[in-house]
Amino acid sequence: MMVVKALNTSKLIRKPVMVTRGGKTFQQHKWVRPEDMPAPQRTNMKVEVEGYPDETKGEQSEAVKRLLDPSNQKPCKRDELLQPSGDIDTLYKMAEEVRADFRKVMEGLKEQLGASELLSRPVLKNKERVIEKMKEDGAKDASQIYDIDGHTLVFNDLESLSKAVDFFQKDPRVMRIKNYYANPTPLGYRGVNINVKLPNGMISEIQLNTKAMIEAKENYGHVFYEVAREAEGQLPPPPPPAPYHYAVLAQKKLYAFAWEVSRGQQDSANLSASLFDISLPLWSMSAKILESHGSSWLSERTRKRFQDFGSRAKGTSSLSKNLNDSKSEIEGMSKSSRIDKYTALALHA
Repeated sequence: MMVVKALNTSKLIRKPVMVTRGGKTFQQHKWVRPEDMPAPQRTNMKVEVEGYPDETKGEQSEAVKRLLDPSNQKPCKRDELLQPSGDIDTLYKMAEEVRADFRKVMEGLKEQLGASELLSRPVLKNKERVIEKMKEDGAKDASQIYDIDGHTLVFNDLESLSKAVDFFQKDPRVMRIKNYYANPTPLGYRGVNINVKLPNGMISEIQLNTKAMIEAKENYGHVFYEVAREAEGQLPPPPPPAPYHYAVLAQKKLYAFAWEVSRGQQDSANLSASLFDISLPLWSMSAKILESHGSSWLSERTRKRFQDFGSRAKGTSSLSKNLNDSKSEIEGMSKSSRIDKYTALALHA
């Protein structure tokens, strides 16, 4: 069973601090107790959430054991995984050349590997976003961009997914396999990323994942990811880092739940409603802080997606009634009390 710890007064919190040494300024963290911090700072601190999935609970097949084995990867150094060209326009032309054939191959693999669904990009990845990502990564060219086109195979269970990884391990066209089931990201996201060389020499991406994890990522987690990514560049305040921390917390809780569903430890019958119930209080907390302090640092695209997500969540979540019922109560509170109220709702979702 997953145990989630968050903002507990008996738990130390990592607070970011700026340190200057040798003429250089960089960020470090120090451990503090929440009760020792002034109330205004408590809303701006980094919230730590830890998950402890019991990987050994219940019987596991050999296939699932292999999937969770950290050595079940196919490593390749990044400087050895280079596109045939570093020119972004050239890569887009190459992607178009093989796009139809790539799709046909993936449709065949869906049937062969027993995937329940094949998700494909309706169009090639937005070029402006690729350029933006290159700038963020400090890349000199596009030679290490692999997701201009890509496909995701969705599986109903870990057993089938694990056997698919075994299949790709033996495929000579596969250059790298990154197994995030065995080594999840700090946010708790799990999946398998595969880089494969296409007939014209271009390197593209295939992802393998469970329905629950894809649902959590694509329909819920990504909007929080965008808020966190844009807020991260603004730390330390202004603007206040609280929206970043709650966006991070939302992703951690979403992926922890999706992992439990993938493992059969949670009921998948009402997956969407459950993910909304996790998301809505955290969205509300971020929205209130943005409302109080402004959101000019968010891009127009992310601001709109964040607002649209809230409208959709309020119409779906079983928590929306409780939030609406307490609306007048919350609006009558002082600013610090409102923050505490929404924090309590968020952390106990």
